[in-house]
Amino acid sequence: MKDLEPMVRTWLPVVVLVVQGLTTWILMKVYKLFATKEQVNAQAEKIEKHDVKIGDVEGKVQLIEQEIKNLPTSKDLCELKESIAAMNATNKILSRGMKRIEDFLIQKGQ
Repeated sequence: MKDLEPMVRTWLPVVVLVVQGLTTWILMKVYKLFATKEQVNAQAEKIEKHDVKIGDVEGKVQLIEQEIKNLPTSKDLCELKESIAAMNATNKILSRGMKRIEDFLIQKGQ
């Protein structure tokens, strides 16, 4: 036991110093893993800004959805196409009639 006493006196301060250094290093590493209040508050502000932007986008999406509901359906477009075709046919008939009247008036005028 007396043989260990000089060795303990020599090495104990070194061991304590190493253990304290390792403990300090570990605590510093652990501290860096956690965010500070300022960092948390900064992230919270960013999240709030994004929430506002998301709310704006959601509002715009709802407006677009309402506008899409008011757009004509494929059935409406088919009906429109048929109406235009009927108008073209009527226009051709009227053009022929107008041409005949024009020809008649030209012949009568000679």
